[in-house]
Amino acid sequence: MAKKTIKMKKSTAKLVVLLGVALVIGFFLGRQYSAGFTATGGHLEMTVITSKSCDTCDTTRTIEITKRLFNGIKVKELGYETPQGKKLVEDLGIKLLPAYVFNKAVEEEDNFTNIRNALKKKGNYYYIIPQAVGSFYDPTKESECADGKDDDGDSLIDCDDPDCSASLECREEVPKKLDLFVMSMCPFGTMAENAMKEVLDAFGSDMKFELHFIADDNGDGTFRSLHGQKEVDEDIRQSCIIKYYPETYMNYIWCVNKDYTNAANIWEDCAKNVSMDVNKIKSCFEGDEGKELLRERINLTNELGIGASPTWLANNRFKFSGLDPTTIQKNFCQHNQGLSGCDKKLSQSRGGSGGQC
Repeated sequence: MAKKTIKMKKSTAKLVVLLGVALVIGFFLGRQYSAGFTATGGHLEMTVITSKSCDTCDTTRTIEITKRLFNGIKVKELGYETPQGKKLVEDLGIKLLPAYVFNKAVEEEDNFTNIRNALKKKGNYYYIIPQAVGSFYDPTKESECADGKDDDGDSLIDCDDPDCSASLECREEVPKKLDLFVMSMCPFGTMAENAMKEVLDAFGSDMKFELHFIADDNGDGTFRSLHGQKEVDEDIRQSCIIKYYPETYMNYIWCVNKDYTNAANIWEDCAKNVSMDVNKIKSCFEGDEGKELLRERINLTNELGIGASPTWLANNRFKFSGLDPTTIQKNFCQHNQGLSGCDKKLSQSRGGSGGQC
C-alpha cells in the first residue's frame, strides 16, 4: 500500500513546524560545533524548496539555524511550482516540503559530521530529512482534510479523497486503544515506556496498547534513526520480541531501559530474565524477518508524519504528548470516560510532563 501523508489543519501544521525547529535546535545545537566556514572544494549552497500553496511552511527559523552552523553559506529559495523546483524534488525523491538541499560542498564543513544523521544523500546532494525540521506538506496530495474543498482538483473532497485516509480527522475512532511512538534510545521515549508500567497496571484489559518506532526505511535493506545504527538494531530486536512475546514484551523493554545505551551488551540477560528464547530472537534479528517486522512498526509512524519521541495516539485519532503516568491517564481518559483506571491515582513527574527527542 502506498504511503499516505497526514494532512493537517493550519493550526496543527504550525505546531508541527515549531516542533521541527525545536528538534533541529536540540539535535544541532545540543552538540559542540565549529562556527567557521571551511569548505575548500566549492562554495556551500543550500536550496530551500517550498510551495506557494503551503501558507504554513515557514522556513525562517531553519534557515537562520543553518546560517549559524555554516557561516558564509549561500541560501537560494526555489518555488516547487517552477520547472527547476519540481525537477529537483523529483530527481531527489523528496516527498515533503519545505525541503532543504545542500550541494556536495557540505561534506567539507567541520559541522558536517555533527548533522550527518539528519541528512539523506542522493547523488551530489544532501537534504535534511523531514522529521528533523517538521516538513509535512505533500504538494501532490489533498492539502487540507477538513476544509470542505477539493485541494488537488480530483473532484474528491476531504475524507472522501484517499489522500486523507491517514489524516487524524478521517481516521476511525477505536475506543480504549493507546499507541506510543518512540525512538528506542531516546531518553524521553524510555521515560514514557517506563511510565506505562503503572498505566498498564491501572487499566489492565481496558487498554489496548501498541508500540511503534520512529525511523526511516532507506529502501535498500537498511534503516535510518536519529541515534544511529545501535538504535536501529534495538528497534529490530524489539520488533522481533513484540512478535514472539506479545503479552510480555514490555517486561523486556523495562529491563533494557535501565541501561538502554548499552542495549547491545545487556539485551540477552534481559531476555533471559523474563523467560525469552535468546536464540529465537537472534535468528529473527539477524535475518530478513526482523527488518520486515521493523518496517511494519514504522508504517503508521510515517503515515501520520510522526517524528517526535515520545508521541501518543489515543483511540486511533487523538494525538498528545507526555511522560508521566498521570498525564498519560488524563489524556487517555479524556476519550475513554467511565473506565475504572481513570479513577485511580497515578504518579506524576516532579520535573514536568514534557520532553521529546
